[in-house]
Amino acid sequence: MIITANIDLLSKYKRINHLKYIWFQVYNASIYNTARMKNINYSLLVLFLFLSNPIQATEEFKKFQWIDKVKTPKIIITNNYGDVRLKYGGNENKVEYIGVVQNLDENNPLKIVHLTKDHVFSIEVTVNDKAVKNSRVDITVFIPVGKEVTVITDKGLINATGVKANLNLKSDSGTIKVDKIKGTISTENNTGSTFITLKSNFLVDAEQSFKSIYGNISLWMRKDAHHEVTLSTSADIISDFSMKVKKNRHQEPNKTAKILLNKAVSKLVLFSKRGVIAVREN
Repeated sequence: MIITANIDLLSKYKRINHLKYIWFQVYNASIYNTARMKNINYSLLVLFLFLSNPIQATEEFKKFQWIDKVKTPKIIITNNYGDVRLKYGGNENKVEYIGVVQNLDENNPLKIVHLTKDHVFSIEVTVNDKAVKNSRVDITVFIPVGKEVTVITDKGLINATGVKANLNLKSDSGTIKVDKIKGTISTENNTGSTFITLKSNFLVDAEQSFKSIYGNISLWMRKDAHHEVTLSTSADIISDFSMKVKKNRHQEPNKTAKILLNKAVSKLVLFSKRGVIAVREN
């Protein structure tokens, strides 16, 4: 069964007051500013265009919020109409999400729905017509400890901070940011940039990969960490650590570099065909 979260509309009087404020500003500038006195008609024209703009004049906000226990080990979050942020959600196995819809098209509303199927809990932004314009949904999800989480966006940001879970993050052109995660991480995008800050005292046995086609990848790690880092790209490689570089003639990427830190027990793979790769000391 699909469940739609409850909706909390903001009062429309806020938009009316906002329009009154704009009118006051134009009127005040027209009367008391000598330069504007000669251009009262222009100011009124600007005001008319503002009021006749359907995006500005009909802007609405809707809030979605839901919280409950989720027993399934896997969570999938799909939002092709905005950003997704992941936060630490404690160890009580409760999932909470909060979403805000902006510039809602009343004839084609965006909705956040969730369901449990085949031992997977999914959260998804849905719409009747995929050609929706001037609308977006930004979602914040609080993830409990130990889950396996997949996030998918189109152009929206993916930002994960302090989560204690395994993450698989995918975006076409959105930026991916990961900071101090206690779990395995894999990222993948086409043109968006990727920023990874590793938790200093957390090591994993599984290989972690950060991949892009044309996007830049930046990784921050401590010099006392135990990582084996492999970097491949046809663009520049920037490193605060010593590395060995191997040229790959007639191939793309055209070079591969390797960094070995201390015991090098945790393997990291950074791959971008055309993006710059940077490894920095945190």
